[in-house]
Amino acid sequence: MELTDYRTSFSGKLKYAYGVGRIRAVEKRLLTKVDFAKLLEAKDNQEVLRHLGETDYSQAVLGMEERATYEVALGRKQGELFTLIQELSLDPEVTDTLRDRYDFHNLKVLLKARFGEEDLDGLLLPWGREKVDALKEAVFEGEYRGISSHHVEAIKEALFSWEENQEPGAIDLTLDRHLFSHLLTVFKMTRLDFLSGWAMREVDLLNLRTFARLKLNEAEASELRGALIEGGSLEPGFFLGILAEPWESLLSRFANTLYHQVVEEGLAKGDDLAPLERACRDYILSYLKRARLTPFGIEPIYAFLLVKEEELRSVRAVLLGKENGLDPQLIKERLPSDYL
Repeated sequence: MELTDYRTSFSGKLKYAYGVGRIRAVEKRLLTKVDFAKLLEAKDNQEVLRHLGETDYSQAVLGMEERATYEVALGRKQGELFTLIQELSLDPEVTDTLRDRYDFHNLKVLLKARFGEEDLDGLLLPWGREKVDALKEAVFEGEYRGISSHHVEAIKEALFSWEENQEPGAIDLTLDRHLFSHLLTVFKMTRLDFLSGWAMREVDLLNLRTFARLKLNEAEASELRGALIEGGSLEPGFFLGILAEPWESLLSRFANTLYHQVVEEGLAKGDDLAPLERACRDYILSYLKRARLTPFGIEPIYAFLLVKEEELRSVRAVLLGKENGLDPQLIKERLPSDYL
Protein backbone atom coordinates (compact mmCIF):
# COMPACT_ATOMS: atom_id res chain seq x y z
CA MET A 1 0.00 0.00 0.00
CA GLU A 2 1.49 3.35 -1.05
CA LEU A 3 0.89 6.06 1.52
CA THR A 4 1.31 9.80 1.18
CA ASP A 5 3.40 11.90 3.57
CA TYR A 6 1.10 14.85 4.20
CA ARG A 7 3.43 16.73 6.55
CA THR A 8 6.01 17.30 3.83
CA SER A 9 3.48 18.10 1.13
CA PHE A 10 1.44 21.30 1.45
CA SER A 11 -0.34 20.42 -1.78
CA GLY A 12 -1.43 17.19 -0.08
CA LYS A 13 -3.48 19.30 2.30
CA LEU A 14 -4.45 22.11 -0.06
CA LYS A 15 -6.11 19.65 -2.42
CA TYR A 16 -8.80 19.25 0.25
CA ALA A 17 -9.91 22.89 0.10
CA TYR A 18 -13.14 21.93 -1.70
CA GLY A 19 -13.79 18.92 0.53
CA VAL A 20 -13.29 20.87 3.74
CA GLY A 21 -15.61 23.56 2.39
CA ARG A 22 -18.31 20.94 1.85
CA ILE A 23 -17.79 19.60 5.38
CA ARG A 24 -18.07 23.09 6.87
CA ALA A 25 -21.45 23.40 5.16
CA VAL A 26 -22.83 20.04 6.36
CA GLU A 27 -21.48 20.60 9.89
CA LYS A 28 -24.06 23.35 10.21
CA ARG A 29 -26.77 20.69 9.91
CA LEU A 30 -25.57 18.63 12.87
CA LEU A 31 -28.21 18.33 15.57
CA THR A 32 -28.01 20.94 18.32
CA LYS A 33 -28.76 20.86 22.04
CA VAL A 34 -32.14 22.39 21.22
CA ASP A 35 -32.86 19.53 18.79
CA PHE A 36 -32.01 16.88 21.39
CA ALA A 37 -34.07 18.69 24.01
CA LYS A 38 -37.09 18.39 21.72
CA LEU A 39 -36.38 14.70 21.11
CA LEU A 40 -36.11 14.01 24.84
CA GLU A 41 -39.26 15.94 25.66
CA ALA A 42 -41.30 14.09 23.03
CA LYS A 43 -44.00 11.89 24.52
CA ASP A 44 -43.40 9.00 22.10
CA ASN A 45 -41.47 7.98 19.00
CA GLN A 46 -44.05 9.42 16.68
CA GLU A 47 -43.31 12.84 18.12
CA VAL A 48 -39.55 12.15 18.00
CA LEU A 49 -39.84 11.37 14.31
CA ARG A 50 -41.86 14.52 13.73
CA HIS A 51 -39.07 16.60 15.29
CA LEU A 52 -36.42 14.74 13.26
CA GLY A 53 -38.44 15.51 10.16
CA GLU A 54 -37.60 19.18 10.76
CA THR A 55 -33.85 18.51 10.69
CA ASP A 56 -31.21 17.05 8.40
CA TYR A 57 -32.94 13.69 8.98
CA SER A 58 -36.12 14.72 7.14
CA GLN A 59 -35.63 12.41 4.16
CA ALA A 60 -34.25 9.54 6.24
CA VAL A 61 -37.20 9.42 8.64
CA LEU A 62 -39.88 9.77 5.98
CA GLY A 63 -42.40 6.98 6.60
CA MET A 64 -40.69 5.70 9.74
CA GLU A 65 -43.08 4.18 12.28
CA GLU A 66 -41.73 0.97 13.74
CA ARG A 67 -38.30 -0.05 14.97
CA ALA A 68 -37.47 -2.12 11.89
CA THR A 69 -38.34 0.90 9.76
CA TYR A 70 -36.33 3.45 11.68
CA GLU A 71 -33.31 1.14 11.86
CA VAL A 72 -33.39 0.95 8.07
CA ALA A 73 -33.74 4.71 7.86
CA LEU A 74 -30.83 5.37 10.22
CA GLY A 75 -28.82 2.86 8.23
CA ARG A 76 -29.68 4.77 5.09
CA LYS A 77 -28.37 7.93 6.75
CA GLN A 78 -25.15 6.12 7.61
CA GLY A 79 -24.85 5.01 3.99
CA GLU A 80 -25.30 8.59 2.80
CA LEU A 81 -22.52 9.61 5.14
CA PHE A 82 -20.07 7.11 3.67
CA THR A 83 -21.06 8.15 0.17
CA LEU A 84 -20.18 11.74 1.03
CA ILE A 85 -16.82 10.79 2.55
CA GLN A 86 -15.97 8.61 -0.46
CA GLU A 87 -16.83 11.49 -2.77
CA LEU A 88 -14.61 13.94 -0.86
CA SER A 89 -11.66 11.67 -0.09
CA LEU A 90 -8.71 11.88 -2.43
CA ASP A 91 -6.74 9.37 -0.34
CA PRO A 92 -8.83 6.21 0.08
CA GLU A 93 -6.00 4.42 1.89
CA VAL A 94 -6.75 6.77 4.80
CA THR A 95 -10.54 6.96 4.71
CA ASP A 96 -10.80 3.21 4.09
CA THR A 97 -9.77 2.81 7.72
CA LEU A 98 -13.21 4.18 8.61
CA ARG A 99 -14.70 1.14 6.89
CA ASP A 100 -12.13 -1.17 8.45
CA ARG A 101 -13.86 -0.65 11.80
CA TYR A 102 -16.98 -2.30 10.41
CA ASP A 103 -15.00 -5.17 8.91
CA PHE A 104 -13.62 -5.92 12.37
CA HIS A 105 -17.11 -5.65 13.86
CA ASN A 106 -18.37 -8.14 11.29
CA LEU A 107 -15.47 -10.48 12.01
CA LYS A 108 -16.37 -10.45 15.71
CA VAL A 109 -19.96 -11.36 14.81
CA LEU A 110 -18.98 -14.11 12.38
CA LEU A 111 -16.38 -15.73 14.65
CA LYS A 112 -18.85 -15.81 17.54
CA ALA A 113 -21.48 -17.24 15.22
CA ARG A 114 -19.06 -19.97 14.17
CA PHE A 115 -18.03 -21.00 17.67
CA GLY A 116 -21.44 -20.42 19.25
CA GLU A 117 -23.20 -22.22 16.40
CA GLU A 118 -25.70 -19.38 16.12
CA ASP A 119 -27.11 -17.37 13.25
CA LEU A 120 -26.05 -13.80 14.01
CA ASP A 121 -26.49 -12.38 10.50
CA GLY A 122 -28.84 -9.73 11.88
CA LEU A 123 -25.87 -8.11 13.63
CA LEU A 124 -23.76 -7.76 10.48
CA LEU A 125 -23.27 -4.24 9.11
CA PRO A 126 -22.90 -3.31 5.43
CA TRP A 127 -20.34 -0.49 5.65
CA GLY A 128 -17.06 -2.40 5.71
CA ARG A 129 -14.49 -2.59 2.92
CA GLU A 130 -14.83 -6.34 2.59
CA LYS A 131 -17.91 -8.06 1.21
CA VAL A 132 -19.73 -9.89 3.99
CA ASP A 133 -19.88 -13.09 1.92
CA ALA A 134 -16.09 -12.98 1.52
CA LEU A 135 -15.66 -12.62 5.28
CA LYS A 136 -18.02 -15.55 5.81
CA GLU A 137 -15.95 -17.73 3.49
CA ALA A 138 -12.80 -16.72 5.36
CA VAL A 139 -14.24 -17.44 8.81
CA PHE A 140 -16.25 -20.58 8.08
CA GLU A 141 -14.27 -22.16 5.24
CA GLY A 142 -10.75 -20.78 5.55
CA GLU A 143 -10.95 -19.28 2.07
CA TYR A 144 -9.05 -15.98 2.11
CA ARG A 145 -9.05 -14.97 -1.54
CA GLY A 146 -9.73 -11.27 -2.00
CA ILE A 147 -9.41 -10.45 1.71
CA SER A 148 -6.95 -7.75 2.82
CA SER A 149 -3.80 -9.18 4.37
CA HIS A 150 -4.33 -7.43 7.71
CA HIS A 151 -7.80 -8.97 7.94
CA VAL A 152 -6.41 -12.42 7.13
CA GLU A 153 -3.80 -12.07 9.86
CA ALA A 154 -6.46 -10.94 12.35
CA ILE A 155 -8.75 -13.86 11.52
CA LYS A 156 -5.98 -16.42 11.92
CA GLU A 157 -4.86 -15.00 15.25
CA ALA A 158 -8.46 -14.81 16.51
CA LEU A 159 -8.93 -18.49 15.61
CA PHE A 160 -5.75 -19.34 17.49
CA SER A 161 -6.92 -17.29 20.51
CA TRP A 162 -10.20 -19.21 20.56
CA GLU A 163 -8.43 -22.55 20.46
CA GLU A 164 -6.32 -21.49 23.43
CA ASN A 165 -9.00 -19.83 25.59
CA GLN A 166 -12.45 -20.88 24.34
CA GLU A 167 -13.60 -17.39 25.40
CA PRO A 168 -15.59 -14.96 23.21
CA GLY A 169 -13.74 -12.12 24.93
CA ALA A 170 -10.45 -13.41 23.50
CA ILE A 171 -11.88 -12.89 20.00
CA ASP A 172 -12.84 -9.29 20.76
CA LEU A 173 -9.46 -8.54 22.31
CA THR A 174 -7.49 -10.02 19.42
CA LEU A 175 -9.49 -8.15 16.80
CA ASP A 176 -9.35 -4.87 18.72
CA ARG A 177 -5.58 -5.18 18.90
CA HIS A 178 -5.35 -5.74 15.16
CA LEU A 179 -7.75 -2.90 14.36
CA PHE A 180 -5.91 -0.27 16.39
CA SER A 181 -2.52 -1.51 15.25
CA HIS A 182 -3.67 -1.07 11.66
CA LEU A 183 -5.15 2.39 12.29
CA LEU A 184 -2.02 3.63 14.05
CA THR A 185 0.24 2.20 11.34
CA VAL A 186 -1.66 3.99 8.56
CA PHE A 187 -1.83 7.30 10.41
CA LYS A 188 1.82 7.25 11.42
CA MET A 189 3.03 6.32 7.94
CA THR A 190 0.99 9.18 6.47
CA ARG A 191 2.06 11.46 9.34
CA LEU A 192 -1.50 12.44 10.11
CA ASP A 193 -0.80 13.45 13.69
CA PHE A 194 -4.37 14.45 14.53
CA LEU A 195 -5.73 11.05 13.51
CA SER A 196 -2.89 9.26 15.28
CA GLY A 197 -3.89 11.23 18.36
CA TRP A 198 -7.49 10.12 17.99
CA ALA A 199 -6.58 6.42 17.67
CA MET A 200 -4.14 6.67 20.58
CA ARG A 201 -6.83 8.20 22.78
CA GLU A 202 -9.32 5.52 21.78
CA VAL A 203 -6.82 2.87 22.90
CA ASP A 204 -6.19 4.65 26.20
CA LEU A 205 -9.89 4.98 26.94
CA LEU A 206 -10.61 1.39 25.96
CA ASN A 207 -7.88 0.31 28.39
CA LEU A 208 -9.28 2.63 31.05
CA ARG A 209 -12.75 1.08 30.74
CA THR A 210 -11.23 -2.41 30.81
CA PHE A 211 -9.20 -1.51 33.89
CA ALA A 212 -12.24 -0.12 35.71
CA ARG A 213 -14.42 -3.13 34.86
CA LEU A 214 -11.81 -5.66 35.99
CA LYS A 215 -10.99 -3.68 39.12
CA LEU A 216 -14.69 -3.63 39.98
CA ASN A 217 -14.72 -7.42 39.57
CA GLU A 218 -11.59 -7.72 41.74
CA ALA A 219 -9.64 -9.35 38.93
CA GLU A 220 -6.06 -10.50 39.29
CA ALA A 221 -3.20 -8.58 37.66
CA SER A 222 -2.63 -11.44 35.22
CA GLU A 223 -6.18 -11.07 33.88
CA LEU A 224 -5.76 -7.33 33.42
CA ARG A 225 -2.37 -7.80 31.74
CA GLY A 226 -3.92 -10.05 29.13
CA ALA A 227 -6.81 -7.66 28.45
CA LEU A 228 -4.90 -4.45 27.69
CA ILE A 229 -4.02 -3.12 24.24
CA GLU A 230 -0.76 -1.53 23.12
CA GLY A 231 -0.65 1.78 21.27
CA GLY A 232 -1.94 4.29 23.78
CA SER A 233 -0.08 7.03 25.63
CA LEU A 234 -0.46 5.03 28.86
CA GLU A 235 1.56 1.83 28.96
CA PRO A 236 -0.14 -1.36 30.25
CA GLY A 237 2.23 -1.19 33.20
CA PHE A 238 0.58 2.04 34.31
CA PHE A 239 -2.77 0.30 34.78
CA LEU A 240 -1.17 -2.76 36.36
CA GLY A 241 0.60 -0.55 38.86
CA ILE A 242 -2.60 1.00 40.19
CA LEU A 243 -4.88 -2.06 40.10
CA ALA A 244 -4.61 -2.71 43.84
CA GLU A 245 -5.07 0.91 44.89
CA PRO A 246 -8.36 2.13 46.40
CA TRP A 247 -10.81 3.90 44.11
CA GLU A 248 -10.42 7.20 45.93
CA SER A 249 -6.70 7.39 45.16
CA LEU A 250 -7.05 6.87 41.41
CA LEU A 251 -7.72 10.52 40.57
CA SER A 252 -4.29 11.58 41.77
CA ARG A 253 -2.68 8.83 39.69
CA PHE A 254 -4.20 10.30 36.52
CA ALA A 255 -3.31 13.89 37.43
CA ASN A 256 -0.44 14.08 34.91
CA THR A 257 -2.23 12.23 32.11
CA LEU A 258 -4.64 13.37 29.40
CA TYR A 259 -7.53 11.79 31.28
CA HIS A 260 -7.68 13.49 34.67
CA GLN A 261 -11.12 14.98 33.95
CA VAL A 262 -12.42 11.71 32.47
CA VAL A 263 -11.48 9.85 35.67
CA GLU A 264 -12.82 12.64 37.86
CA GLU A 265 -16.21 12.57 36.13
CA GLY A 266 -16.35 8.89 35.28
CA LEU A 267 -15.13 7.12 38.39
CA ALA A 268 -16.57 9.34 41.08
CA LYS A 269 -18.94 6.57 42.16
CA GLY A 270 -16.44 3.77 41.73
CA ASP A 271 -18.98 0.96 41.48
CA ASP A 272 -21.01 2.54 38.65
CA LEU A 273 -19.26 2.52 35.28
CA ALA A 274 -22.01 4.25 33.26
CA PRO A 275 -20.58 7.73 34.01
CA LEU A 276 -17.19 6.54 32.78
CA GLU A 277 -18.63 5.48 29.43
CA ARG A 278 -20.24 8.88 29.06
CA ALA A 279 -17.08 10.74 30.12
CA CYS A 280 -15.08 8.80 27.51
CA ARG A 281 -17.55 9.70 24.76
CA ASP A 282 -17.46 13.35 25.86
CA TYR A 283 -13.68 13.37 25.71
CA ILE A 284 -13.49 11.88 22.21
CA LEU A 285 -16.15 14.25 20.87
CA SER A 286 -14.26 17.22 22.30
CA TYR A 287 -11.05 16.01 20.67
CA LEU A 288 -12.66 15.43 17.27
CA LYS A 289 -14.12 18.92 17.23
CA ARG A 290 -10.60 20.33 17.23
CA ALA A 291 -10.49 19.30 13.57
CA ARG A 292 -12.69 22.32 12.87
CA LEU A 293 -9.59 24.44 13.46
CA THR A 294 -7.82 22.73 10.55
CA PRO A 295 -8.34 24.79 7.36
CA PHE A 296 -7.06 22.16 4.91
CA GLY A 297 -6.40 18.44 4.84
CA ILE A 298 -8.23 15.17 5.22
CA GLU A 299 -8.59 15.44 9.01
CA PRO A 300 -11.83 17.52 9.09
CA ILE A 301 -13.48 15.09 6.67
CA TYR A 302 -12.48 12.05 8.71
CA ALA A 303 -13.45 13.67 12.00
CA PHE A 304 -16.85 14.75 10.67
CA LEU A 305 -17.82 11.15 9.94
CA LEU A 306 -16.89 10.10 13.48
CA VAL A 307 -18.86 12.99 15.01
CA LYS A 308 -21.87 12.22 12.82
CA GLU A 309 -21.71 8.55 13.84
CA GLU A 310 -21.90 9.63 17.49
CA GLU A 311 -24.95 11.70 16.64
CA LEU A 312 -26.57 8.70 14.94
CA ARG A 313 -25.90 6.53 18.02
CA SER A 314 -27.51 9.16 20.20
CA VAL A 315 -30.59 9.47 17.98
CA ARG A 316 -30.91 5.69 18.06
CA ALA A 317 -30.60 5.73 21.87
CA VAL A 318 -33.48 8.21 22.12
CA LEU A 319 -35.69 6.17 19.79
CA LEU A 320 -34.94 2.93 21.65
CA GLY A 321 -35.48 4.61 25.00
CA LYS A 322 -38.86 5.99 23.97
CA GLU A 323 -39.81 2.65 22.44
CA ASN A 324 -39.09 0.93 25.76
CA GLY A 325 -40.83 3.55 27.86
CA LEU A 326 -37.69 4.78 29.64
CA ASP A 327 -37.81 7.94 31.70
CA PRO A 328 -36.26 10.87 29.77
CA GLN A 329 -33.68 11.31 32.54
CA LEU A 330 -32.45 7.74 32.03
CA ILE A 331 -32.16 8.36 28.29
CA LYS A 332 -30.21 11.58 28.95
CA GLU A 333 -27.70 9.64 31.01
CA ARG A 334 -26.91 7.59 27.90
CA LEU A 335 -26.13 10.62 25.76
CA PRO A 336 -22.91 12.66 25.51
CA SER A 337 -23.02 15.86 27.54
CA ASP A 338 -22.41 17.84 24.36
CA TYR A 339 -26.00 17.14 23.29
CA LEU A 340 -27.59 18.26 26.56
